[in-house]
Amino acid sequence: MIRSVTADREKFRGVRFKEGLNVVLASRTDLSADRDGRNGLGKSTLLDIIHFCLGSRRRGTLAKPQLKDWTFTLDLDVDQRRCVASRNTSGAGTVRLSGGPAVRDGSDVMGVPEWNNTLGRLMFGLEPNPAEKYRPTFQSLISYVARRGGRAGGYRDPFCNHSRQTGWDRIVNNAYLLGMDWESVVRLNLVRERKKNLAQIRREIKAGLAAGFSGDVGRLEAEKAILDGQINSEKEELEKFQVHEQYDALQAEADKITRDLHEMADETHAEEKRIILYEESCRDEADADPDKVRAICRSAGLLFPDDVVRRVDEVLEFHRRVVQSRKEFVKSEIGRLKESVRDRKARIGRADGERARILGILESHGAPGEFALLRDRHEKGVARLGRIRDQLENARKFESGEGEIKIETGRICQEMRLDYAGRVDPPEAVRAFNEYSMRLCESPGTLSIRPHDAGYKLDTTIERSGGRGIENMKIFCYDLSLARLWSRRPHHPGFLIHDSAIYDGVDGRQAARALQLAESESRSRRFQYICMLDSDAVPEYDFDPGFDFDSRVVLRLTDDADDGGLLGMRF
Repeated sequence: MIRSVTADREKFRGVRFKEGLNVVLASRTDLSADRDGRNGLGKSTLLDIIHFCLGSRRRGTLAKPQLKDWTFTLDLDVDQRRCVASRNTSGAGTVRLSGGPAVRDGSDVMGVPEWNNTLGRLMFGLEPNPAEKYRPTFQSLISYVARRGGRAGGYRDPFCNHSRQTGWDRIVNNAYLLGMDWESVVRLNLVRERKKNLAQIRREIKAGLAAGFSGDVGRLEAEKAILDGQINSEKEELEKFQVHEQYDALQAEADKITRDLHEMADETHAEEKRIILYEESCRDEADADPDKVRAICRSAGLLFPDDVVRRVDEVLEFHRRVVQSRKEFVKSEIGRLKESVRDRKARIGRADGERARILGILESHGAPGEFALLRDRHEKGVARLGRIRDQLENARKFESGEGEIKIETGRICQEMRLDYAGRVDPPEAVRAFNEYSMRLCESPGTLSIRPHDAGYKLDTTIERSGGRGIENMKIFCYDLSLARLWSRRPHHPGFLIHDSAIYDGVDGRQAARALQLAESESRSRRFQYICMLDSDAVPEYDFDPGFDFDSRVVLRLTDDADDGGLLGMRF
């Protein structure tokens, strides 16, 4: 239970609570001006202070500069031990503790996250696991025990504690509070996240935004098969490849020999042509014949003196000797050329043999540069194959992902149905809600809990419901059912707090029954009920005889003076 709420300012109107029903009443006097009202008296601020001391962030009035460096203290029983928690608005990162099971050596300063984890464990049996997503948290659970109205929107729906609460948070926290299989709800949310991711990938593939990703398994398998063959072939080639360090020099030498062979072949061909010409020249050139010359002259009727004939003979003799000399020179040149041809052909044979030897070496070996290129191509192929394998695995997972998600969702839901059928707590909450709705509204109400592919489908109904008052009574019955359920557990908060919003629009008779029901249940179930009320909402003529409402009022707030509110000042 909560024992008291105080502050380090004398003007603050501290409040002490007791067991059972506790009412904080806000009254408006006839003397108050029209601009005054009960909104600034501090009902909601008191609830904010309790949350603040329990590790929530500063909200509403507590965030205003007028409350800078205020220290608020919450005195409460936690896990059957008394604990005093103080927290300063300017140093809100820590909580100073005195007493209690979480405190060492009588006094301690604890960081707010650790304080939240401690309260979660002691009040709700909640073991923190930051690594796991979608788990219930202390702050979310305590917001059902002490609902906030106004902008927080805690009174719109029995299963919502805030107007901006996400669907998964709503389901997982109510499953935990109702004693359901909340861990399966967490698993369903993780599966739903996978499904959402797959849908996003599908959209990106369709839009061409998923670079390097393809969902076409057939195309990827074909490309993988081609690359497998290419890489194996290159691997074998690399294993057989023999690198010759002088490969480039040998290649240059072979090229030079080839050029030399071409030159020697050309020279040999030219000399062989000259030999043929010389041989033909020797055969065609005849010796000088004096008789033929004389016969030619006589046939022409020419007669020469003896001295002229003698001179012709001399010329012919000179010519004969010239021809003879020329023939001897040509024969000598032919011999020389034939010797040169034989010698060059011998050199050609030797050079050709050397070139054949070098080409044999080049044919059986490779150049280092060629080997490097082959190895680089092979490594790029291996890397490409790895990427294709990854894409293929992703594509296969993608194709089977949706089917697996559907199967897993069905399996988890089946486990939840079996778990629900074997549990005792949910029927207890259902019976309690039905009982409370009959006592408040004289109409049967139902709390419906059904396993669903989103976790659980939760609903409350009360016959003739629809008005704001009846909707608020659904919240009242649900919260009281949870308080009754948790009162039987080893760890429980020990209190239930409602803001005045819970009674907005509620018929006077229903409000009276609700307050009396809260009084009897809190005392019999040994938990504390705290509510904020406006004085004009008190159904004083509808209470049962003998019910002393005034004795349950632990704090009266009024607007007849500036110090009549909770903070002892108006701003």
